[in-house]
Amino acid sequence: PKETFVKIEIYSSVGQKVAELANNNYSAGSHTIEFNANSLATGVYFYKLITPYFEKTRKMLLIK
Repeated sequence: PKETFVKIEIYSSVGQKVAELANNNYSAGSHTIEFNANSLATGVYFYKLITPYFEKTRKMLLIK
C-alpha cells in the first residue's frame, strides 16, 4: 500500500540473465509490464521479483 522499489529479472534455465523488465520505484496499486520475448527461444525461464520486503523466483515456460 505504499511506493516501493521493484526489480523484475528474467533468467535462462542455466542461470544467465536475459532481460530486466523493471528497475524502478512504483507507486501503490496495480501495474502492467510488457515482456517482449521475440529474441528468446522456446524453453524454461525463471523470473525474479525483488523488493526491499521480499524476493520471489518462479518458473515459466515460453512457447512460441
